[in-house]
Amino acid sequence: MHYFPQPDSPEIASFVHAFVRLMFAHAEFERRIRDLQGVITGCQKFGEQPKNQWGARKRSELMAKLIVENKERIGELPEADQIARALDAAIVHSDRRNLLAHGTWWRFDPEQQVITVRSGTDWPDQEQHIELSVDDIDRAAEALLDLEVELDRLQASIRERLAQEGLSDGKNI
Repeated sequence: MHYFPQPDSPEIASFVHAFVRLMFAHAEFERRIRDLQGVITGCQKFGEQPKNQWGARKRSELMAKLIVENKERIGELPEADQIARALDAAIVHSDRRNLLAHGTWWRFDPEQQVITVRSGTDWPDQEQHIELSVDDIDRAAEALLDLEVELDRLQASIRERLAQEGLSDGKNI
């Protein structure tokens, strides 16, 4: 066991690379949410405002509210339930990212190839020490990328419908 591994330690290089992939995947997912908010509101910079950058657990609820508030502009949104499901599905993966980003990489087991991350917060429903493999981290990154693609598909559907209904040119939102 190695306690408090250093980021430049060759032994954990695969974990560091997986973590960076997860960070990039999370950034793409967040960007897609901001883009989707822009399509719904007709204001591309809506999601860039700090008050509109919502935590993972509140996203589906707040997105549903945003859709209702913009119903006059966008009409019925058949994609609303799919959007909510995608946002809810991302919670566990966002939690994994947050644990790795904000927790302490506490112990590395070279035999088992797992890193133990200690959460800096004592959440009531979560262990404070979580063991993760590179595959665990990669699965979270892949899931976020898949969810980003799903949101992109839904966003394209909304844009196309708005353009067909003459509510936008489909490009500027």
